[in-house]
Amino acid sequence: MAVDQLTAREIAVARVPGSSELSVRAFRCWLTAYRRLWRSSVWSSFLGPVFYLGALGFGLGSLVDKHGTASIGGVPYVEFVAPAILAFQAMNTGMSNAAFPVYSAAHWSRIYIAARATQLRPADIFRGHAMFMALRVTMNSACFIVVMAAFGMMLFSGTFYPVSRLPG
Repeated sequence: MAVDQLTAREIAVARVPGSSELSVRAFRCWLTAYRRLWRSSVWSSFLGPVFYLGALGFGLGSLVDKHGTASIGGVPYVEFVAPAILAFQAMNTGMSNAAFPVYSAAHWSRIYIAARATQLRPADIFRGHAMFMALRVTMNSACFIVVMAAFGMMLFSGTFYPVSRLPG
């Protein structure tokens, strides 16, 4: 059947994608763009936690531990500061994925303009980008926890324990 022979009823019955499906399409657009750039983010995902834990946790921590840890409850400084560094890393990842890529998508690469030329509505584009940012924060936080495990720290019930002092 040719397109010009479609009746108004057949046109009205055509399936319009739902909002969640459109948001997933926008999310897949960001994943496609990230597939080209993932190698550059691996360095910051793994080396950032290594440098932060090494410098603040173990470097500064050795000075704090040498002069006593009574002011922080007798806990080694690296255990005290590790959750804060994890929170900082997550916040920094979220901010860096919300600032520059948004400006780039609106002005240079024009991803937002191209996405708006499709069926995607601004809310779908926003939700897709928010899902991508949540994925990036989750991936970087998981990388941070892997690095902490490599340094001999594990997370149990909201508290970081060195491997030598595991509960139980």
